[in-house]
Amino acid sequence: MEKCPILSAGPGTANSKQLEALGFSLIVCKKYFSHQEKLLRPNWQAATFHIAFALALSAASLYGIASQSVLGQALGVFLGAFAQLLWFVLLHECGHRTLFPKQAANDLFGHFAGFAAIIPYSLWKDVHARHHLWAGWKDLDPTTRTVAQAAPSGCKKSLINGFWYLRIPVFGLVYRLSNFWNPGMCRRGKRQGLISIALTILPWIVIFELFWPQRMALLLTHGLFLVLFETIMLSQHTHIPQSRACGRKVLPYRSTEQVKVTRSLNFPQPFALWFLLNFNEHEKHHEFPNIPGYYLHRVAGSGTRRVHWFRWWRDSHAVPGATLLFDDESRTGIYI
Repeated sequence: MEKCPILSAGPGTANSKQLEALGFSLIVCKKYFSHQEKLLRPNWQAATFHIAFALALSAASLYGIASQSVLGQALGVFLGAFAQLLWFVLLHECGHRTLFPKQAANDLFGHFAGFAAIIPYSLWKDVHARHHLWAGWKDLDPTTRTVAQAAPSGCKKSLINGFWYLRIPVFGLVYRLSNFWNPGMCRRGKRQGLISIALTILPWIVIFELFWPQRMALLLTHGLFLVLFETIMLSQHTHIPQSRACGRKVLPYRSTEQVKVTRSLNFPQPFALWFLLNFNEHEKHHEFPNIPGYYLHRVAGSGTRRVHWFRWWRDSHAVPGATLLFDDESRTGIYI
């Protein structure tokens, strides 16, 4: 992919600030699309199908949770966790403007998907735009900046290792709160960030009121979603060597270069397409950020870091949490 001329300045310069303010307008600039990105464009039929599946999954989940049967409620929790995972992926597609052909439809539905996934859409879009801009620079990418510092010691290190060993999805929760629930991350100001958070959380207060007797089932649903969310999100860039700017003026990496700091997970293809829209194909996603997720399985990417999802889950939990998050394979010699 040709490099855009606007990428001529490092962080802290006028052009860099303008670039971050543009959000995804650079990513979706058709002039810089690869040949494959020009061919595989969003379409209404595919978007409608995946939305209908997500709605059906959510409806089945609520029906099961509202039932008087323990088995029905358990099934509702299980389906609800996967429904929330799907809504999160749909939110991601809307942020990239790759779910629908029209930007207005992506933004309108993105807010609904954000409510369903309990992630404010406006904040998600701003943070994720910076992630795609600075992926590969660990101390500039907002999603990796917190683990670019020196590894913690003492009680904090013990807590991290303990939560990771016990498989308690604290890191998925902290990741979401520090990035997508942080009004300071909104480029339009904290006030707009707070409004986005309020619009996301208020409908859930109503839902909890309506399903108050089933509140524990709703909380379990979100807890199981966090387990799924953490497994996928931490797999994508964790424990892979990345550059550090350390205050220097640096250039963002091209999308083709970001593949080197990205990992993909192998899932059965029907599951990957129906429930993840190929979000597990993260190397391809960074290489071709303008191709809809529901088409990524048709693309031949250049990535080499592919691992089966169960192997990643097993091998990553064999490593202390603080080592996994704050170190990388070039220092530890642990290749996952």
